[in-house]
Amino acid sequence: YGIGQDKEMAVKYYRKAAERGYARGLCNLGYMYDYGYGVTQSKTEAAKYYDMAAAQGYSVAQCNLAYMYEHGHGVPLDKKKAVYYYQKAADQTYPRALCNLADMYMRGDKSAGIEMDKKKATQYNILAADQDYDRAMSALEVVLSSNLNISSGVCKIALERLAEIWPSLTM
Repeated sequence: YGIGQDKEMAVKYYRKAAERGYARGLCNLGYMYDYGYGVTQSKTEAAKYYDMAAAQGYSVAQCNLAYMYEHGHGVPLDKKKAVYYYQKAADQTYPRALCNLADMYMRGDKSAGIEMDKKKATQYNILAADQDYDRAMSALEVVLSSNLNISSGVCKIALERLAEIWPSLTM
């Protein structure tokens, strides 16, 4: 656009958008605090802004907040809340949330209230792969190239999706 990056200026405009309650501005300001871009890094501040954007149904913020709860960054560790926010974002088909839920189902996580369910994990990865999300496609490739005891029907669906997305795999 003919101008260089200015993270402090970006923070200024994200803050203005956040003050007006704009979800994307709230989320972006949270991101700046999360990584210390243009501001002093503060996971607590990041979580606060993600939470405000998540309350408006913004899937990116819901996923970011879920990650913070999953790992205890800026908020108390609470894997059940992480699942809650990942699910809200996944319900909007946000691919990163779909993959994060898939990971939780693939390994199971009792503290999150999730039993191991490889079929459900594969289904979440299929939804994310349908959006060309590389991480999901890689996860499906692992499922298909190993014996993870997934039903043949789910593997067939995954293989069909991969064949659509990665034509070179059908050689």
